[in-house]
Amino acid sequence: MKIRGFLLIMLLGVLLVVSVACGGAGFPKPSVGYVPQGWACLNDFPYGEFEDKDGKYGLLFYADLEDVENSVGIAYGGVPKSLEGRETDMDALIAWLTQYSDFSYDPEDAGTMIVDGELAGYAKAYDPAKDGYEMKIVCVKGSTCIKISAWYGVTYEGEAEVMTLIGSISF
Repeated sequence: MKIRGFLLIMLLGVLLVVSVACGGAGFPKPSVGYVPQGWACLNDFPYGEFEDKDGKYGLLFYADLEDVENSVGIAYGGVPKSLEGRETDMDALIAWLTQYSDFSYDPEDAGTMIVDGELAGYAKAYDPAKDGYEMKIVCVKGSTCIKISAWYGVTYEGEAEVMTLIGSISF
């Protein structure tokens, strides 16, 4: 009887350690509270599916099914080393975007905005070949970093749909 009790306690202890270790291995997927009419989530890759210089990440990709040049990609994962301890530093967020994001053209506008209540850096470039804008955003909340890549045409409607979707992201 004592051996069974001991084995049961050991088994429960092992299960607890495994569940804590596995549960902390990923990052929560961001949610989007508003998807414009005619848009859809075309890709939903879980955390760990991709890896780049900043580590592993997951990816959500939303697009306007009627106007394919309007889209928003949301990558989520750990905080890049160069932003650790500087998550709310406006200059660091903008510098990270201009250094580590690969824009088709040089950004013509950069600044800060709020995403899910947190300070975010953004940079935007006009692409004359596509007659549209490419926008990159980086935001850190706790131990999670989201990197947003958006494309939209020169119309007010396209920009408004993209910005409304981005404004509804929570993580």
